Amino acid sequence: MTDGDRRTIDLFVSMLGGLRVDVHGPTSDNHRGYLNSLANLCLEVEVITAAGNTPEEILLHRVARLTGDLITTLAQAGAHTIVREWLAARVELLQLRLSKPVI
Repeated sequence: MTDGDRRTIDLFVSMLGGLRVDVHGPTSDNHRGYLNSLANLCLEVEVITAAGNTPEEILLHRVARLTGDLITTLAQAGAHTIVREWLAARVELLQLRLSKPVI
């Protein structure tokens, strides 16, 4: 993974922290430009982690895919399953990142 790939992933994880979600999906107070930027990062992270070799890369791929799915719930009714899956994956990623030693 290149330094640029790592910066893309770090930006993606950082932007996840600003995504406002309730039980129905992203809330209406998320700025459209923010959602568009995050959706583009989802695609980038999916490409970077497509051949994931580590638990973190595999989980990042899953979170990126689910985040993209979650963003599309703005146009869908009854997307509770996507929301639950995204929340579970997001928690797993946070736990994994918190358990890693800082170098």
